[in-house]
Amino acid sequence: MMRSLLLSLLLAPVAMASAQTGATLARLAVRVDPQHRSEFHALFEESIRPLLLRHGVVEVGDAGRPTVDSTYCRVLRVAAPEAIPTLRKSLFFAPAWLSLVDSTTGRFGVIDDDISLRLYSTPAIPTYRSLVGTGVRQGLWHNFGVTDGLPAGGVHRMVQDADGIMWLAMETAGLCRYDGQEFFCYGEGSGLPGNDVSDLRLGADGDLWLEVTSYPLGEGRPLSFVRFDGTAFHVYTAADGVPDDCSFMAGSSADVWLVSPQAGPLRWNGESWTTAEWAREIWPRIRAAETPSELGSYSFYMDRRGALWLSTRLRLQRAIPGRLEEWPRPPTAPAWSIYEDSRGAMWFGLHGGGVARLDSNGWMSLSAQDGLTPGIPAHMSEDRNGHLWFATYGAAGVSRWDGERLHVHDTREGLINNQVRHILEDREGHLWFSTIEGISRYDGVHLMHLTTSEGLPSNGVMSAVEDSRGNMWFGTFHGSVTRYDGSRLKSFAIGPRMSTVWSVAADADGGVWAARSSHDSSAVVRIRDDEVVTFDRQHGVPEDGPYDILADADGLWLTFGRTFPGGLVRFDGAEFSTLSLMDGLPGDRLQSLHRDRDGKLWIGMFAGGVARYDGDSFEHLGTADGLAHESVWSILSDSAGALWFGTFGGGVSRFDGREFETFDRNRGLAHDYVLSIMEDRLGRLWFGTFGGGISVYDGLVFQTISRRDGLLNNAVHEIVEDSRGDYWIATEGGVSRYRPSRTPPRVQIANIIAERAHGAARQLEIDDTQDLVIFEFRGRSFTSHPDQIVYVCRLLGYDDEWHFQREPRMQYDDLGLGEYSFEVRAVDRDLNYSESASVRLTVIPAYGRWSLVAVLVITLGLVGLQGRRLVHRNRGIREANQQLSLSNRELSHEMERRERVEAERTRLDEQLEHLRFLDRLRGRLEGLRVPSEIVEVAGQHLLEVMASTAGGAVRIVLDGSDHALGDASASLHVYETTLRWGDRDRGRLQLHSAVALSESQQRALVDETAAQIVRALESQELSAQLLQSARLVSLGQMAAGVAHELNQPLSAISTVAGDLNLRLKDGHDVEDTRVQEMMERVLAMVDRMAGTIGHLRVLSRDSAQSPGEPLDLNGVVHTSLQVIGVQLANHAIELELDLEPSLPSVHGRANQLEQVLLNLLANARDAVDELAATEPEHRRKITVRTRLADDSEVVLEVEDNGTGIDGAQLGRIFDPFFTTKEVDRGTGLGLSISYAIAHDHDGRLECRSQQGVGSVFRLLLPLHQPS
Repeated sequence: MMRSLLLSLLLAPVAMASAQTGATLARLAVRVDPQHRSEFHALFEESIRPLLLRHGVVEVGDAGRPTVDSTYCRVLRVAAPEAIPTLRKSLFFAPAWLSLVDSTTGRFGVIDDDISLRLYSTPAIPTYRSLVGTGVRQGLWHNFGVTDGLPAGGVHRMVQDADGIMWLAMETAGLCRYDGQEFFCYGEGSGLPGNDVSDLRLGADGDLWLEVTSYPLGEGRPLSFVRFDGTAFHVYTAADGVPDDCSFMAGSSADVWLVSPQAGPLRWNGESWTTAEWAREIWPRIRAAETPSELGSYSFYMDRRGALWLSTRLRLQRAIPGRLEEWPRPPTAPAWSIYEDSRGAMWFGLHGGGVARLDSNGWMSLSAQDGLTPGIPAHMSEDRNGHLWFATYGAAGVSRWDGERLHVHDTREGLINNQVRHILEDREGHLWFSTIEGISRYDGVHLMHLTTSEGLPSNGVMSAVEDSRGNMWFGTFHGSVTRYDGSRLKSFAIGPRMSTVWSVAADADGGVWAARSSHDSSAVVRIRDDEVVTFDRQHGVPEDGPYDILADADGLWLTFGRTFPGGLVRFDGAEFSTLSLMDGLPGDRLQSLHRDRDGKLWIGMFAGGVARYDGDSFEHLGTADGLAHESVWSILSDSAGALWFGTFGGGVSRFDGREFETFDRNRGLAHDYVLSIMEDRLGRLWFGTFGGGISVYDGLVFQTISRRDGLLNNAVHEIVEDSRGDYWIATEGGVSRYRPSRTPPRVQIANIIAERAHGAARQLEIDDTQDLVIFEFRGRSFTSHPDQIVYVCRLLGYDDEWHFQREPRMQYDDLGLGEYSFEVRAVDRDLNYSESASVRLTVIPAYGRWSLVAVLVITLGLVGLQGRRLVHRNRGIREANQQLSLSNRELSHEMERRERVEAERTRLDEQLEHLRFLDRLRGRLEGLRVPSEIVEVAGQHLLEVMASTAGGAVRIVLDGSDHALGDASASLHVYETTLRWGDRDRGRLQLHSAVALSESQQRALVDETAAQIVRALESQELSAQLLQSARLVSLGQMAAGVAHELNQPLSAISTVAGDLNLRLKDGHDVEDTRVQEMMERVLAMVDRMAGTIGHLRVLSRDSAQSPGEPLDLNGVVHTSLQVIGVQLANHAIELELDLEPSLPSVHGRANQLEQVLLNLLANARDAVDELAATEPEHRRKITVRTRLADDSEVVLEVEDNGTGIDGAQLGRIFDPFFTTKEVDRGTGLGLSISYAIAHDHDGRLECRSQQGVGSVFRLLLPLHQPS
């Protein structure tokens, strides 16, 4: 609150300077019969006008705006809106006024209630102004509340005007303007009748209409309708034809409508409120059909065709010009709210909760049982994806209907408050939600996240690539590669859990290669058509790597040796070969790879610069040549042929073939640790950094995208632009898919200062005595916070080059005479440039100084003649001295620069080595679950570092166990720290060293190592506790079913034993074969019981049961064919059934699986029909097969000989709304729904297709497992 107050005080002079100077007007209105109007006018002139003058009130016109015939009006000038109640009291209680009222009652029938004195119009001056804070981001939500400058929390409604400005109807703060940079508010102090703006509409002419709830200025009417034209507020009353019982009417129309149960609908025509002719005819019939108790229970909506929908407790009607139609009521309850979607369907929010949709197919209802948030729907809205959003009064968040199922979004996901009042989609596709606590923006249109919650095996994603089919592949921690096909994830475990997949690459044959390593193993893995082939040590793959992988026409290239000596490895498809120091490689600790446009191979080294390999020899470039840092983690050759090297500590270096240019944090880079570089199709460079997020550079401007913008993590390992133009960002917090905004920001010149402030002038003329000219400007954007907007400026006539800067002001000194044009453009986070804002500047001579200038010119001329010879004589000596001085200064500066660079390089190398050590230790400990392994790995890692000294040892004591590694006999120095977590000491770490450690070395090798060990051990302990809890839960759940499992075999044993006992008891002889047969049955039952008891020992499997029942998949086929079989026959389609008769059961819901099969059959029907349309002789055929795929799955296949699917489209067929059919033949939802049903049944849906041949869809389902 203090922040907002200070900003208001600082910015108040600006607001006051730009405020309107117009007058505040009131209107005196008297309800008079039109036939007595002229007589009343005479009375006004004779008696009322003098009375007003005696009270200091000046009349400024007649009635002002057009008024109704029964009202006589006069517009009066008043000092301010708050002066009207005082005037009303002093005037209306004056004896002379009371006497006049008594006389008018007798002559004209006018009583007190027929007279009003109310605000008519007043200048709009903001009473509150605050800069927008950064907001709070959680997931895909970005929230703004009172701590971010919003004057109050409660927001009723929002609109966006033609300039992109957001306007907010506030519950207690009036009307608020939000432009992405500032909040401006207009309240009672600005002339509004009250601070509670309960509704808001935008007119076609750009004016805002406000419904203000209050008791305005002492009168009894609770609602006021106010028009805001950008400069003034205009209040509309009954004198303007606005009934007391009206409210804004919702609708798809661009016009602003009011509606009154008594008077009907009113439309604003730009000058006045009018009733349509058809409404005058129909409305009396509507009123006559309703009882008085129903007149106040209407819900109204004007659809895009101009039809008026109205709902009461008893009926639903639609009024169109010429007729009134009766429609069936919603099936469960009358409507509270009404909405029309983009397909013309009508939606009704129902009393008591729930929604109902009415379209050409009839009614469809959604309720809490379907997942809808509880409460009466207060607002409904449709986004550009066709999804319907419902905000209810139940304070449970919002519901989203995607056409098939409901999704709930609430505060757990990031919404600022669960009580949502209104939903607005802005021009860029963001959804805004107004709540009782502030506003929330949903960025789902620009961002999507993939984490372990969505199925990734680990949030640590080190690499990404797109394959030839459009699938995305991600290499992660825990030794996994994951494929994302646009709708689902599938992971391949290609190494031990403690390994990392550092790099992935796609080859031209549709395969994907992965480089994975751990502290004790390395491998190169190829995945093609879900087949995994591993190449490891026995195939010639070296240790310590691979770290980067490059697939090209020459095969595979890989780098090895980040920690220990390695080399450059090539795989030609048959064998692995290594190039090392012996082959001329300038270093053996390699990191990154890149093939440039000339076919040269560039190798980035971990601590040795870069090497270029032309196939025969290597060439080395390092810091001595101008490279920013010796550790090169990423390389790119851009479209212009320049090379970019991302370093780990020195920023990025650009090499044009002759010299290096460095870009670091001082030049706009987000961070100096650059892990990846990518050039997009627009020619912009994307730099992924370790800790700073992403920097995007277009050759002039750097912009940053980070966690504050929605990234999952600021450690960015890879950036890929896919074939659709989406950006995939691999981070240590998961994967983000990013779609930049394409809406440019806006910019305006706010002020020009030259001796004084000139405001936002379009052109300005100054004289040459003004030594300083300052241009102040202001950019705004809803996707970029004010501190993210940068500017490019130039002053034509002075400097034609654009200059990049972050400050919103530009200063020029000592401009000469002439014409100039200043131009500025704003640049947002996504490097969108605004249109230029410009101002013409003319600098003219100061004519009053001409005489003085002439005298000075003559005097200087004489002095110049006399000094010419001296100047000529001394010039040679001065030039020689200057050259010598310059050479000395350059030599001194060069020596200082080299000393400074060497010192900085030493410090950076030391810091880099510590970071490398800790990064490697973290990677080795991640995934370990046994304390002894954690201790052994950490100790061995320390010993590897100490191996470079004369000797060292490590001793780790943990919970009474002593782990000693190395030889401590030669150690002179011992460093020790405690291992502590869970509020108690658990052990200690001792490091024995033959040399004394510096403070930074001790901190890294002892303190930080201990912290890494503690984190790993604490994580292991918590995991063990959670696992034990899970086992106990599973044991309890499994024990509940043991009785049932044992009961059946016990019953069978009892039957056999009882039969045998009765036979023996009755003296019947029992044959030996009969006894043997009965005993075999008993033993079989005993085996079954033993198996059941054995299940108690196995608790690794989740005991949760999928919904449904045992199903015969063949029965599902026959049931489905009862629905669609006749249709297939009518299409002359030959149907072949190849059903395995003894097919095991599956577990599921029959109606859902029938829906999948019907979708597949309908698609097959359309495919064969489409091919037959072009080939009349084509034999149409569909085959349905069922079979046992293996011991655990049943497969259902639907094969057709239709058109097939293009390979480029095959990867998207399961995407929602993607279809290859004509618009009127498909919605694109059938296969996505079928895919979701298969996933819900723990199965999968796959497709193989060849264009012109046909398609095969395979539904694979797990076998039914009896309870």
